[in-house]
Amino acid sequence: MLDSVINSLTEWVLNIIDSAGYLGIAVSMAIESFFVPFPSEVIMPFAGYLVSQGDFSLIWVVVAGGIGSYLGTLPFYYFGYFSSESIVRKFIRKWGKWIFVPEDDLDKSIEMFEQKGNIIVFFGRMIPGIRSVLSIPAGISKMKFIPYSIYTLLGSLSWSFILAIVGYFLGENWNLVGGYIDKSKPVIIFLLVVIGIYYVYTKLKNGKEKVSSNKFEEIS
Repeated sequence: MLDSVINSLTEWVLNIIDSAGYLGIAVSMAIESFFVPFPSEVIMPFAGYLVSQGDFSLIWVVVAGGIGSYLGTLPFYYFGYFSSESIVRKFIRKWGKWIFVPEDDLDKSIEMFEQKGNIIVFFGRMIPGIRSVLSIPAGISKMKFIPYSIYTLLGSLSWSFILAIVGYFLGENWNLVGGYIDKSKPVIIFLLVVIGIYYVYTKLKNGKEKVSSNKFEEIS
């Protein structure tokens, strides 16, 4: 049943992109950010394939996908921002099944946000499953809108570029991307976590060096 729904959605998405072009990509990615079964692993690789056929520009495909994806995160962000975790949980328990957002995904996103901080908003946009609900803990924690927007937009653009360029090089085999991503999900998560840890370490190290430098200047 679920597979048939997803297949129908996929076909509808491809028709939207075919008929509406860049706007279709943006709208599809916006819905994907809010409604999990809309597969970005289909939307962007297909758009990348169309780039290889000369129908689209890679830059505008990535821009459309990134902006659409970012806009699609805002409902969950504001929902978390203007409510509380308990209210969000009640909503997910009651209505999550209708938007394909299980409470387990919410738990994982909250845990990752608490462990990694704001930077996970950037890297989380590239983690299948988590990216759709990661804006909720960002909102609950009252993360400021501008940093949230910057991290989310950059992460969305990066993910859109990765998927589009893979679809470009795969050509007519663009539809294999989803299977590759499912199999490599643990590797993707591991690499992103490592990158995130390195980023935080670098920031802390630079901060300590700056403090030490200021103290030295004061002594001098």
